[in-house]
Amino acid sequence: MSKYEMLVAKAKQAYQNEDLEKAAMYYEEAFLEEVHLDDLLHLGAIYLDLKKYNRAIKIFKDIISVQDENFLAYYGLASCYNEMGRTLDAINAFKEAIRVKPDYSDAYFGIALLLDYQEDPNCEYYYLKTLEYENDHFWANANLGSFYEKKGEYDLALKYSLKAYEINKDERLICYNLGVIYAKLKQYDKALKYYLEEINKENPYINVFLNIGLLYKDIYKDYEKAKYYYLMGIAKDKEHINLWYNLGCLYALMHDDENAYNCLWYACIKDFNIREFLSQDPELKEFREKTIYQKLLQEIGG
Repeated sequence: MSKYEMLVAKAKQAYQNEDLEKAAMYYEEAFLEEVHLDDLLHLGAIYLDLKKYNRAIKIFKDIISVQDENFLAYYGLASCYNEMGRTLDAINAFKEAIRVKPDYSDAYFGIALLLDYQEDPNCEYYYLKTLEYENDHFWANANLGSFYEKKGEYDLALKYSLKAYEINKDERLICYNLGVIYAKLKQYDKALKYYLEEINKENPYINVFLNIGLLYKDIYKDYEKAKYYYLMGIAKDKEHINLWYNLGCLYALMHDDENAYNCLWYACIKDFNIREFLSQDPELKEFREKTIYQKLLQEIGG
């Protein structure tokens, strides 16, 4: 075994041991002997993981200067630009990867995600291209479902969200998204089914507790269950102001004025903007006619 091979073997072992700094050191030492582009590509990926983006960019560009058709180097370059917030450069690098490898689903998804973050509707095209080459791409399906839900195209939203659910029903958010879609379709029992699946996950999306509470309050008129889920959500995130505010409104509807006062006071203290809703919210109409409401206004400086 040559010195180069021994050093590369040490680099790969260090990488497996998750000692990225040592892996990079062995690779750098190996490249003083000779350079193999596959190993150099791996070093670029290591520097990317180490957040040494300028070093990684130089390596990926060096590879491209020798192998203009190396789609992985373009993808690595795009990943660096993405981490640095250089969105346009990232998109262009992803497009170069696609130029070389037209069926490269990860590059299409990379562009889709960046456009989606910017609320650019062209993300739809790139999500669909991702699925053209990788039909079981969970996040392309899930994100496309959310995209169509925001546009009010609920049939398409369901199609892609249900596909994502089929791929991995245990992934965070997918059940929440399905609950939102079914609620907008006024299929409340199905919405509740998926919301309840979401809360049983290890790290449920916190807004699911708010949405379940709203379903029980507004649709099923079961105030006790609504209260139960609001409180369950607050137990998981005591800083979730919308849960506190909606719980306060619920207490007002239940004529539990003291608890309504306490929850609304806390919400207003935590978020000044909440005060705007107090004078307009129809659920607080009766509460506003009581002395305790005036006390609340005095306390929060309203």
